[in-house]
Amino acid sequence: MRKGLAGRNSINKNSGMLFDFRKSQVQGFWMKGINFNLDLIFLNQHRIVVSIKRLTAHNKKTVISNVPIRYAIELARGQVRRCNVKIGDRIIF
Repeated sequence: MRKGLAGRNSINKNSGMLFDFRKSQVQGFWMKGINFNLDLIFLNQHRIVVSIKRLTAHNKKTVISNVPIRYAIELARGQVRRCNVKIGDRIIF
C-alpha cells in the first residue's frame, strides 16, 4: 500500500504525485486521510490517458481504474481542466 498525499493539508496547484506501478494492472485509490479534493489521471504503459477521475476529500469509496494501468497522477482539483487533459492524450514525463 502506498501512502500518497495522505496526511498533508494541501497540494500546490503546480505540483502532483506520480505513481509508477512497474507493471500494468487494475489499481484502486481512495481518499482516506486526504484533506483536499484531487484530480486523478490513469495512464497505460504508453503514458496514454485512459481515465480521469475527480476525487473528494475523505471519501472512503475506492475508485478503480477499470483497465490495467501502469501510472497514475494525482493533481490539485481543477488542474486536469486547466491543462485541458483528455482521454487519449499522451503525458510526457
